[in-house]
This record gives sequence, C-alpha cells and structure tokens, in this order.
Amino acid sequence: MQYGLICPDCRSGGGCERPPGPADPIDVGCPVCRGDGCPECAGAGRWELAQCPLEFVDADIWELIELAHLFYKGLPPVAGGVLDQSAGFVAGARVVRSETALRKAQTDPFNREDD
Repeated sequence: MQYGLICPDCRSGGGCERPPGPADPIDVGCPVCRGDGCPECAGAGRWELAQCPLEFVDADIWELIELAHLFYKGLPPVAGGVLDQSAGFVAGARVVRSETALRKAQTDPFNREDD
C-alpha cells in the first residue's frame, strides 16, 4: 500500500488533498476474489471506500510492507537469505508484491518500476 496507488490524491507525508467520503468514495477491486464476486464483497467484485485507505493499515502491516519492499530489493529481514525466512513472512511478502503490482498496473500504464 503505497501513497497514490489506491487513492490518486494521496500525498506522502501530506495526507489526502481530497479525502474520500460517502459522497465521493473510492472504488477498489476486491482483493479476495479479484473481481469475481465473493462473500467478502457481497458478490460485487469491488469495495467502495468512504474513508482514507490508510486508516485501515496498522503498524504491523506497515512494517510488513517495508520489510517486503526491502526483501525484494535483496535485503531480507534476517541474515541467511530467503531460505531462512519464515513461511509467514514469505507469504506476506508475496501478497505485498502482488498488490503493489496490481495497483501499479491500474495506475501506471507503462508499468515503471520506481519503488
């Protein structure tokens, strides 16, 4: 979850220029079913967020996101490389990478790598 990947008006460090609300929600594809419809999204394949998406992210998730980005840049969170990583961290890092790629594909048609 990086600034601007879900909400185009999001600015790093400065908060939202135009925060979403009930009258102007953000339409986000359901991460559970990837748009196919499921119980989590009531079959719609998407969610409407009526508040800043950053409000859903706690300190543990921010830490996972930071560690995942470092991990994919070659800096694993413990010595010994990928084989020493816990299965939970590797699975979490894959989710972060997948979601980041999905959001970038939706917002950057040229798919530039500028992490």
